[in-house]
Amino acid sequence: MDIQYLITFQTILETGSFSKAAEQLGYTQSAVTFQIQQLEQELSTKLFEKFGKNMHLTENGQQVLPLAKIITDTFLEIKEVGCIREEELTGKLTIAISESLMVYNIQEIIQQFKEMAPKVKLSLLSKPCSETVEALKSGKCDIGILYHTNESDSSLFVKPIINVPMVLVSATGQDLSSFEFISPNQVIHTNFFINEPQCVFRKVFNRYLTEHNITLNNTIELGSIEAIRRGVASGLGISYLPRFIVSDELDNGIFQELPMEDTGENIYVGYALHRNKWKGRIMDLFIKITENNIK
Repeated sequence: MDIQYLITFQTILETGSFSKAAEQLGYTQSAVTFQIQQLEQELSTKLFEKFGKNMHLTENGQQVLPLAKIITDTFLEIKEVGCIREEELTGKLTIAISESLMVYNIQEIIQQFKEMAPKVKLSLLSKPCSETVEALKSGKCDIGILYHTNESDSSLFVKPIINVPMVLVSATGQDLSSFEFISPNQVIHTNFFINEPQCVFRKVFNRYLTEHNITLNNTIELGSIEAIRRGVASGLGISYLPRFIVSDELDNGIFQELPMEDTGENIYVGYALHRNKWKGRIMDLFIKITENNIK
C-alpha cells in the first residue's frame, strides 16, 4: 500500500472536498480520485459514497479513518527519526528559469542550496516562460521559476511568491512629444521593443493596447530581456519591462518612466510544478530557499 494514498484520504476529510485536497497537495483532482480508487481496491471496500453533490464517508470509511491516522502519524515519526540529513541528500534536480530572473537573487538561492545539499546535482536551464511551462509538462525539469498572472493551467501547480511592478520606459531625453499611452484610439509610430509572443508581460501589455485601441506601428521582437534593455538604452525605442530589471537605469537617470494607466492585472514571480509530480525532500528544500530569497 502506498502511504501517500492514506495521506490523500486524510487530506480530503481535513479540507472537505476532493478538489480542495488536490489543491493543497498540488495534484489534479483526477489524480486524487485515482489514489482513492486504488486505496479502495487495496482495502476491498468503498470509503466514500455520493449524496447529491457531496461525498460522505461510508461506514467502513469511518472505521478506516482513525487507523489511517495512526499509520500516517507513525510513518511521519519514523521518517523524522530516520531522515537523512540535508547534506547527505543525493540525486538530481533540474530547474528552468526565465533569463531575466537570473538576476533576481538566483545566485544566492543556488549558493544556499549547494551549501545545504552539496551532493545533489543541480542543473539550471535558462528558458522563456512558455518553454519553461512546456519543460514542466514534458518532465524535462522539476521546478520552474517564472512570471505568471492569474491565468491558470490545470496541469501545473503555480505558487506566486512576489508581485512584480511593471514600467514603460525610454531612454532619458528621447522626444516624447509625438506619442503617449493614455489616450485611446491612436497609432504609435515610435519603435517598440517586444518580447516573444508567449511572454507574460507582452500578453498583459497587448491586452492594455487592445482595451485602449492603441496600435503599435513599429515593433521589434527580441527574445532576450538584456537585448531589449540595451536597445532602449541606446535610444532605439521604448519597452514595457519589470521595474526591478531597469531600476538601476531609472535611479541613474539613464531611463525615464512613461505614463500609462493601470493595466488592472498583477504579474507575479513564482514557482511551478507539474501537479502529478511527487515533491521529495530535494524539491522541498529548493522551494523553501527560493521562497526565502525572492522578496
